Amino acid sequence: MKDKRLVIKLKNNTAGALDSVIRKYSAYIYTVVYNVLSGKMTEEDIEETVSDAFIKLWQNSGNLREDKPLLPYLSVIALNLARNRLRENKSCLLYTSDAADE
Repeated sequence: MKDKRLVIKLKNNTAGALDSVIRKYSAYIYTVVYNVLSGKMTEEDIEETVSDAFIKLWQNSGNLREDKPLLPYLSVIALNLARNRLRENKSCLLYTSDAADE
């Protein structure tokens, strides 16, 4: 299915629209997230971040533009979520390390 049709379906909250996007792009989005998080986070964290990217797309589907491709938008969402997860994890590690020093 073409991105334009997918965007229209997402914006209209059409049943199955998100499933279509997931089927079409999940492997690519997994790779994006994996490249950022592999070796630093668990497989579960990677999969959760991928899921979060699709949820965020769904939540913000009203902002999508029909004349723009979906993949770059979704990729940026996934990349930002992965980077945020790394930052949060780093903060937790620093906090835990500081607490252990006391």
